[in-house]
Amino acid sequence: FAAAAPAPAPTTAARPAAELAVGAAPAVPGPAEEGNRRRERLFNVVKPAVVVVYWTAQARFPTACGPGTGSTYGVGSGWVVTADGYVVTNGHVVQDYQGGNETRLRLALFKKAVLAACGPRSDAQVLRQWKTLAAGRNVQIERALAVVLQNGQQYAAEIKQYSPPISPAPGKQALAVGGDEVALDPGKDVAVLKIEGREFPTVRVGDSDNIALGAAVYVAGYPGAVAFNPLLGKTTTLEASFTSGHVSSLKATPTGMHVLQIDAAVTHGNSGGPVFDDAGQVVGMATFGSTGAGGDAVQGFNFAVPSNSVREFLRAAGVDTRPSRFDDAWQQATAAFFGRRDCDAAMKWADVALNYQPGMRDAMALKRRALDGVTRHTADCEAPTRHAGGNGADTVVDTLVVPPRVNGDNTGMVALLVGVVGAGAVVAAVARSLRAAMVRLPADRPD
Repeated sequence: FAAAAPAPAPTTAARPAAELAVGAAPAVPGPAEEGNRRRERLFNVVKPAVVVVYWTAQARFPTACGPGTGSTYGVGSGWVVTADGYVVTNGHVVQDYQGGNETRLRLALFKKAVLAACGPRSDAQVLRQWKTLAAGRNVQIERALAVVLQNGQQYAAEIKQYSPPISPAPGKQALAVGGDEVALDPGKDVAVLKIEGREFPTVRVGDSDNIALGAAVYVAGYPGAVAFNPLLGKTTTLEASFTSGHVSSLKATPTGMHVLQIDAAVTHGNSGGPVFDDAGQVVGMATFGSTGAGGDAVQGFNFAVPSNSVREFLRAAGVDTRPSRFDDAWQQATAAFFGRRDCDAAMKWADVALNYQPGMRDAMALKRRALDGVTRHTADCEAPTRHAGGNGADTVVDTLVVPPRVNGDNTGMVALLVGVVGAGAVVAAVARSLRAAMVRLPADRPD
């Protein structure tokens, strides 16, 4: 969604005298271009909070061929929801990691150990060894759960809330594992994780009860088809992917749980990624898709856990979902660049965001793009210019909102800095370090 070049500005001869009196103004962008910039800003605001969730497990087992080591892993997407590091993902992303599925995980590791020690074996042969070598059932498993941000920082994670995957039928489901039968409870497929840190980028949780049929939605995450594509380089592995679509139906599972049907493309690896609306609020979480008669995925018929189901688990975890200082600064940076085209302000606010979360790819990319716009005078930086003097017409030439707590004093004061020329006196007193500004606008100007 790169911004298109704006329409050429009218020539000097064609401009009205009143405009010439205050200097050249940039051309007014067309609706299509402004729509592209709004969408680009929307994606940029959400993207820093989209994370990779992965776990590993390893154990060394006795086998009929001698000791063998088995290892396995799981990977999915997730999203940070609080400044102090609460992360949401699907329950099925961490299903085999969490303790409730110990037998299934142990058998999976044992199979890998047998194949490593004995070479190719059928499932029946592995199962015979499993039943014979009962000692393997008590082997200690080494496991780790982690969350990775787009700046490459990896954080150890702990499961705070967990709900099993959605079941195809109501009631407990019997699953044969290693000759034993395990009863699995149906769930809502939500997991809440916790990582240690502060001022993380976050996304807002919306109200899924207000989502309308046909509403535009976007899915963010790390699909395996992209992450493991051999034709793509590793340098962009942590660039989240976006797909777009609409809410195509409101459905319910056999257990009576409501789910959103969406036609945005979703595949393995997207699980746990946020589904958000035009306001940047998460209204669902990508959870499961549809398969045809041959078992192949059928795109265009995917499903999301509603955000209000996620809210239940966030309330149980007692989280505080107020925005972080990174969020405050990043909102300002993206508003300055994509909205006002004020590249100087965009670079300054991106620096503030990077002070809270160094190395965030999107903040660094926005800084580079803004700097390029300033040095090369590109269309990205056509912000109105401050003017001295006037021609009798009021013209707002700069607007900047200072986010709460940016100075660390938690006053929550928001300063509105406005420059106005012409049609009356303007008095502006700006406190140092951007603490406050007092502006008296002309009487006929709406607040």
